[in-house]
Amino acid sequence: MKKIFFLHGLNWSVACPMAVTLREELRGVAEVVAPDLSVDPEVALAAVREICREVKTDLIVGSSYGSFLGQQVVGEVGCRALLCSPMFQMAEFLQTRIGWHEFKSPRRDGAIGYEVTPELIEKYRRTEVHQFDGYNPAMRDRVIGFYGSQDTLARTRQEFLRYYSTVIDYDGPHTMTPENVRSVLAPAAIRILKSNAI
Repeated sequence: MKKIFFLHGLNWSVACPMAVTLREELRGVAEVVAPDLSVDPEVALAAVREICREVKTDLIVGSSYGSFLGQQVVGEVGCRALLCSPMFQMAEFLQTRIGWHEFKSPRRDGAIGYEVTPELIEKYRRTEVHQFDGYNPAMRDRVIGFYGSQDTLARTRQEFLRYYSTVIDYDGPHTMTPENVRSVLAPAAIRILKSNAI
């Protein structure tokens, strides 16, 4: 069975509605591999790379922070990717959010929240500097970006289009709703997985 590597957003976990709905919609088509991601981008990126080495991934699906991480490994893995609401300026986003934040879905390790500190923001800055180092022009037509009509956070469309050719708009917020997953994301994933263009 084909494998999808799902990377959730910063405030979420693998129990998020996006991941749950994607699993339901792709039952019998693909196995969805999804770890709880560290909020530390250096730790998270190392874990993502390790999983990519261990698991033959056919498709990467990322949401927000997960897209930020997924974009950095897609060229190395060579598979296709669906990047939802990609955030490329995470440090700038977090600069006004210093303090404690609760996760919006339960995590396997039982953590209930995380703290944004100047030190954490600096780690994002260091990661951002190198986020396109592994870009491979051969991936230009193999990565699709999704942008919601109600999204006020991911203002990265023009930057995305400097590297990748295709954007799909959906009627929804920054983090896709279950209905967005059912009507837009899952059908796109199924088309890719069933095509010969993996």
